[in-house]
Amino acid sequence: MMIKYSRFLHVLVLCTFFLPFFQSGCGGPSAEEKAKQEAQRQADSIAKATREMDSLMSFDSDTIEIETPLVNTNNIDTSANENSFNENDADKSNNKEEYLSATLTKKYPFLKIFLNPEPNVYTGIGMSINALPYVFQFGTFLSLLFLLISLAGKFLEKSPVRINLFLEIIAAFFLYHAFILFDFSGEKLWGYWVGLTSIFILIIFDLYIWWQQWNNKFN
Repeated sequence: MMIKYSRFLHVLVLCTFFLPFFQSGCGGPSAEEKAKQEAQRQADSIAKATREMDSLMSFDSDTIEIETPLVNTNNIDTSANENSFNENDADKSNNKEEYLSATLTKKYPFLKIFLNPEPNVYTGIGMSINALPYVFQFGTFLSLLFLLISLAGKFLEKSPVRINLFLEIIAAFFLYHAFILFDFSGEKLWGYWVGLTSIFILIIFDLYIWWQQWNNKFN
């Protein structure tokens, strides 16, 4: 009977995921505001182009033609282009994000064969470590996934309560640390706190069921 109550409570917890959880930290402008901003931007661009055209026309009328020696522009352009390419390549190499596994292998060289055996080559463990900094960006999804697995386990008679309880604790952990995808400044709304609180209530209820089963086993 207690398992049936646990299943019902578990379904209610999953329903809380339909509540508003997050709000983006940078609320974008409305469609009307965007239209006004675009119109203003176009007007500013036209005004700027008109000013530049007027200045060029006045400059051409006042200048006097002066003979200048011929310059081999091909060499200058080539060298300038080569320098710009070199600078761009250097910037790309400097700005390239270093993966966590590569940082670890630099600090602990003996890990290289397990994480990053060759340049730009990563093992499965290495890629898993590289993904660690981004795990909590998907915290809400992982929490929902573990809750679904736990609910499926409750419909399997041979599934131990302690395993379902463990999955629920993991779900609460990920939801507690979750934030809106790629937006660290996102605000947590009331639905988020209702969902997190309901998971903790479910954990306490299943913990009570597990404690009862433990007592009945030794009594």
